[in-house]
Amino acid sequence: MHSGQESPERPFAHPLLEENSLPIAAGQIASKTALVLLVSSRVLYGGSVVSVTASRWVNKLESASNDSTWSKSVTGLALRTSLALCSHELTDQVKGFSEGRAVPIVWVPGLSHIRRGRSAMKERFMSTLIAGVAVLAVLTAVSVVQAAVTGDSISVHFGADEPTGGTASELDPTQVAGVVPSANWNNADTKGGVQSALTRDTNGVATTTGATTLWEATNTWSSTGKGEENNNFDPATGDFVLMTGYLDQNTASPSPIFIQIRNLPPDIASGTYDVYIYVLGGHSNKGGEYTCNNAGPLYFVGGGDMDNGPFTGRKFVQAMGTDPSYGPDDFGNYIVFQGQTGSTVTITATNFFGNNPRAPINGVQIVVH
Repeated sequence: MHSGQESPERPFAHPLLEENSLPIAAGQIASKTALVLLVSSRVLYGGSVVSVTASRWVNKLESASNDSTWSKSVTGLALRTSLALCSHELTDQVKGFSEGRAVPIVWVPGLSHIRRGRSAMKERFMSTLIAGVAVLAVLTAVSVVQAAVTGDSISVHFGADEPTGGTASELDPTQVAGVVPSANWNNADTKGGVQSALTRDTNGVATTTGATTLWEATNTWSSTGKGEENNNFDPATGDFVLMTGYLDQNTASPSPIFIQIRNLPPDIASGTYDVYIYVLGGHSNKGGEYTCNNAGPLYFVGGGDMDNGPFTGRKFVQAMGTDPSYGPDDFGNYIVFQGQTGSTVTITATNFFGNNPRAPINGVQIVVH
């Protein structure tokens, strides 16, 4: 209960402002941004007089956000909005804050005794509005963090040693890729093999399973770096890496790619899951029939009907796969077989369409419901 007198000045002890505990996670950075805005709107911690020197950690915030998936533009937009909404003296306070000056900002208990003739209603409105901007900054950044790694999946990237003998198409455990953003992808090299103890990703946490994948194709290739440049995903992302190497066919006659993932964990096998198949070849306008267990075929022209067209990145586009004539409904860079169940997933891709037909596979993602 406030007495109406200003509280004595004391340090602002919120852990987000501690010198040695400046986090760089996007959600925590957003919390700092929110604190800036909440301070500027006089919604203060503990109802005390606060003096904050900002430059010490604002510089670190900006540096950290350069290396995070959260853009500085969230901070900038929120601060600019705050400045635009504040009164003249409050603008001076936030301006001083952003310039690194020690800025005294006074809590007025209940926001009812407003100085310099400004009405209580207006100050309340401003404080509420700016606080809302702060909350939006938090929610925006947190949504980015949550979008980075979501869900429960087992994901395998094929052709991970492409371009030939390299590692440009090998996903690091921390790299996030896929329509359902997942880390901890399993990398499968060469045109055929067996890989056991597949890693499962649950909201970014890796666990080793008893699942095994086996695969066979006539070749591997790359959508970039081997004289064919058809990968237009952002090179700074895991999606670019995922869509680089792939299982391929280098035969004139149809030659199916075969993939099987077996011994799925019991909790996955007993429920339902969706199977995502990612496709982007060195050239577009090639395709074929894809099956998963007893479902399909889906008719798929990975990358669409033209090189470097709208289906080659920067975003994922699902092909419906319903047109046996390989029309526009079959254009995209991934397909989905929904509602699968059981401990084994068996996939085939047979090259039927295009000049020197190809029906490649870059990756497979089993996403648990």
